[in-house]
Amino acid sequence: MKNFYDEHLMRFGSGQIIDERFEIISNPVKRSFGIAYLVFDQQSNEKKILLFVPDSISNDAEAMANIRDEAKLIRWLNHPHIARLYEFHSTGRYHYFELEYVKGKNLRQKKVTSEENRLSENSVKWLAIQILEALEYAHNNNVIHRDLKPQNVVLTPDGKVKLIDVGISETLRESTSLVWDTIPQTTVLYMSPEQLLGKQISIASDIYSLAAIMYDLLGGKPPFFSGDVYHQILQEKPRPVSHIKPELNAIIIKALAKDPLDRFQQCAEMKAALEKIHTPAPPRKIQPASVPELKTTIPSDEKKEKKKKRKTKWRFRFFSLNPTLKYMTGSIIVVFLALLLVYKLPAFLEHLGTVENQQTESEQVLFKQKIISAFRQEADTKFKMRLFVSPPGNNALELYRKVLKLSPGDSLSISRIDQIKYNFYRQAQSAIKEGRFQEATSVLNDGLFYFPEDSLLLNVKKEPAIASFSQLHIVILNGAGIKGIAKQLAAYLTAKEFRVDKTDNYILNGRFFWKVPKTKLIGSQPKQKQILELEKLLNVSYEWTDSDQSSSGAIIILLGKDYRKLPPFKG
Repeated sequence: MKNFYDEHLMRFGSGQIIDERFEIISNPVKRSFGIAYLVFDQQSNEKKILLFVPDSISNDAEAMANIRDEAKLIRWLNHPHIARLYEFHSTGRYHYFELEYVKGKNLRQKKVTSEENRLSENSVKWLAIQILEALEYAHNNNVIHRDLKPQNVVLTPDGKVKLIDVGISETLRESTSLVWDTIPQTTVLYMSPEQLLGKQISIASDIYSLAAIMYDLLGGKPPFFSGDVYHQILQEKPRPVSHIKPELNAIIIKALAKDPLDRFQQCAEMKAALEKIHTPAPPRKIQPASVPELKTTIPSDEKKEKKKKRKTKWRFRFFSLNPTLKYMTGSIIVVFLALLLVYKLPAFLEHLGTVENQQTESEQVLFKQKIISAFRQEADTKFKMRLFVSPPGNNALELYRKVLKLSPGDSLSISRIDQIKYNFYRQAQSAIKEGRFQEATSVLNDGLFYFPEDSLLLNVKKEPAIASFSQLHIVILNGAGIKGIAKQLAAYLTAKEFRVDKTDNYILNGRFFWKVPKTKLIGSQPKQKQILELEKLLNVSYEWTDSDQSSSGAIIILLGKDYRKLPPFKG
């Protein structure tokens, strides 16, 4: 299994400067197809987002050409509801998108943190209108979003919508598919049938995704979210949302039609249909779904009049008293109230604090339960789709582990993780029975990467039939032209219990080549525990490649002019 998120792109620390301009001010964040950081642009004195392109793409000329062409088109988009792509940087050491930083919560966060796990009709209507305005502008400039989902719609503190990653995620996915086969599983719940089938994408595809978002925000879940989601998106009709206006339901169901020709053909058409639905003016604040209000009885004019007379009568009697008597009566009342206050105040404050603490704790528990429920539902969806450990950052195993962090005794999550673990064991045993020992080793290495202490997988790996395939076979090639350094490194690694099969000079096109600038760690095997240990020991990132150098299955250490940074040569 390929490790999509390059380790070296996740090692930037706070305060580190990229290209003498961008200062890192956040931890790395995994986005759909790359690693993102919040940075401070020292040139423009503002915060921005840098989205780094993985090495697997940046090392492929065709993929990079595709990204550059798309970036030229996207960077011209300038709309109040679209986050800007300022520039695509590919001339220095790193390749990354320079993006506008949008402060706020995305729609998924907004939904999950709402009391009813859904938003009001009025809020969703005006959100959708803003999104449609942004999409219409992008479509008129020949850009289709193609990755529209709640996570890619941010709501700013002043209630404005901003679309992020317009065209970028899909551009990266298409570029990635030039390198290896990739399916954007993170967006499948909001993908149109034609997009799921890999057919031509159109304006109607974005309209479908927007309708799926609206359905999710109003009903609490996407139109299809459990079971065979692929079959449902392609074949089944979505059920109307039960508690919303029929006119709004009709618009959403039309936009979710299987055939693109049966949907709205333009954003302006769908926007006009939404604006015809009578709802209050645009909300100042996005509201959760409303709770029915309790009816109160309004007092009649007669009762009001009687109440007024009683107040007047009492006021007359008191103020008509003898001044001395009135003063004494008032003083007694004040003293009595003061004593009562002094006596009861500590107990009252203690009780008030207890009530407030109980309310706060109750709210925290409720919020935690909602987060757990959201993680569990998404994990179950991934599990049923057999997305056990991929894509990175959004798979069943990682989501179930998030549930267990919040609720350690969750029996369903424990059971599902055990099933994922057993799946590695079953696949390995099947490969061993059929004599596919290299495949069995690869599956075991993957399994042990996620479950390093699992005794079942460890015992299988010790079986004589695959023992010889389990240990790394290392070949060291001298590309720096310094005599003896390959053998010196081999002795060092052997002392660290690594197996070095061979040391040799680096030969390129039949000739010795001594001008390798940078030491490399190359191989055709998936990254697993031993490779991670070798990476850490040498402080060199592993490159997964299918080049001739690694075709033998061995791990190649190609020593370059910078060999002195390696442990045995330091000092």
